[in-house]
Amino acid sequence: MRRLAARPSDRILEIGCGTGVAANVIAASLTTGQLTAIDRSAHAIASARARLAPWIAAGTVVLGRTALADADFEPDAFDRALAVNVNVFWLEPRAELAVLAAAIRRNGTLCLVYEPPSPAAVERITTHGEAALREHGFDRVRLARESSGEDALVSISARNARR
Repeated sequence: MRRLAARPSDRILEIGCGTGVAANVIAASLTTGQLTAIDRSAHAIASARARLAPWIAAGTVVLGRTALADADFEPDAFDRALAVNVNVFWLEPRAELAVLAAAIRRNGTLCLVYEPPSPAAVERITTHGEAALREHGFDRVRLARESSGEDALVSISARNARR
């Protein structure tokens, strides 16, 4: 959440929201902003709907069952986007990053966070993730690695620099 640096009025997209754990934290920080949380799993969305019911009722959270590549967002719909452990961004994210490049406003932020499956995966995640972001018009790419014991956390944040 620290890397996302959300403001209370931000329009935020969470990609792969799962059961809504991060969405619950984000929603609590919003006052006039709104969180759109998507996941392609019907089970995950049902669980998130139960966890986030008060935020949904208040209009702070909107849930959607869709894969990012299939999402149809308005241009410049979001100030920031977040994905936690969504592997497509270090694999072949062409369609997904095209959706985000249009949906995140110019100078908006994309934050990708991973718990790498192994120490060897850290290099692959950062190298492929950074290259894919730059290829799709994101700049100011920042990589951060944190460790606590055996657990590692990698984050990649970037600015949407499209013209």
